[in-house]
Amino acid sequence: MELLLGVIEASAKLNLSLDHEKSWQEAKLVMPGTKISWSIWGLSWVPAEPGDYVIAIRATDGNGQLQITKERGTVPQGATGIQHVGAKVIA
Repeated sequence: MELLLGVIEASAKLNLSLDHEKSWQEAKLVMPGTKISWSIWGLSWVPAEPGDYVIAIRATDGNGQLQITKERGTVPQGATGIQHVGAKVIA
């Protein structure tokens, strides 16, 4: 299974966790974006079994700074935190 993710902001690395943030896997840049377009990142994943999964996503910028993990709303400085996406795997 290929996971493809779009990221609007420039990131040097994108990591995904499939085990509740216990470990992280580095995604590969599939198609770089521009200052006004999305970058596409991908990761090959073979689920252990059908079921519901939560994919956690975090980025690292060009200076090696890991994104802020503490969740914060969008006002006044912009949202922060690890993004979580649900996935349902069917046999």
